[in-house]
Amino acid sequence: MVDSRILFILVIQMLSVYSGRSNVGCSRQQIRLSISMADCRPKNVYPFGCRGQCASYTRVSPANFLEIDRQCKCCQVGEQVDLQVRLDCPKLKPPFGMVTVKSAKNCSCRPCNSVEVQSIEPFA
Repeated sequence: MVDSRILFILVIQMLSVYSGRSNVGCSRQQIRLSISMADCRPKNVYPFGCRGQCASYTRVSPANFLEIDRQCKCCQVGEQVDLQVRLDCPKLKPPFGMVTVKSAKNCSCRPCNSVEVQSIEPFA
């Protein structure tokens, strides 16, 4: 039988390892996007996207040593806004075109697209 004092210390150590900031390095960054439309002049716009790293882990469950806990987080857009871009189109009437571009308002570490647990196989 496992000594309960050792089990308690093990759980405390695991919590200290996995309770760090999960938003490490996830930030909003400006990107360059070149937009073109037929009969219009191309235009560069600078919306925001998200880039960075987030904490992910797989560990033995502190509640049940026969189970595995998984946490997978990815740097993703939280809120977004629409940017209206006006293109110069001298051959058109009126001589302009409007294009909507999405831009990140904020970024955060959020759960990655779910992966079926059954499809994850351990290394042999």
